[in-house]
This record gives sequence, C-alpha cells and structure tokens, in this order.
Amino acid sequence: MAFTQQRQDYAALASSIGDAWSRLAGTDEVTAPWGPCTALEAARGFTVETVTHGWDLAVATGQPHDAPAGIADRCLTYAASVIPDRLRGVMYDDPVGGAESTSATERLAHLLGHRR
Repeated sequence: MAFTQQRQDYAALASSIGDAWSRLAGTDEVTAPWGPCTALEAARGFTVETVTHGWDLAVATGQPHDAPAGIADRCLTYAASVIPDRLRGVMYDDPVGGAESTSATERLAHLLGHRR
C-alpha cells in the first residue's frame, strides 16, 4: 500500500475514533484492553500507549523519537495512575530505572518497561 493511502486511511480512522470519543463523557464506563475504566482513563491510556509505541518504532528505525513538545510530559502526569499494577509482567514490564536524564518521551517508555 502506498504511503499516501496509509496516511489517508490513518486520518480517516483517527476521525472516526474522534467522533466516537466525542459522544462519551469522561465519567462514562468503557472496557479497555486492560479492563473496565472511565472514558477519560481509557483515552489517557490509549494516548500513553500511542506515544510509547511511537517511541519504540522510532528508536527501532533510527528516526527522531521524541513526541511533539508537551505531549509526553502531559502523559507522565497520569501514566502511572492508568497502568494497573496487576498488569505488570502481563502487558507491561517493570519500569526501567535510571531514566531521569532522558527526554520525557523516553521516561514515559521506561515507565512502561520499554528499553532501547
């Protein structure tokens, strides 16, 4: 599939997801892959996942790997609260230590147990 088509497909999917989420209140209950939670917690969790896996792909392919300014910092403010301890060792590894001097995006990835 051509890159242009992939981008168009991704944009259409993002629009569809945005429409679906706009109909939810932050307190509505939803079922995320990690279990029941509020719509706000799910949106935050999916954002953390997207930023972290974007970091994974960028690092693996030698691309710039920092999220746009402010996004990873914002994710760091709530990431620990949306990752249930019961999922450590299942969906997430233990946090990677010694990541304080890295970028916010890498600290987020390390919080989820991802390493270079």
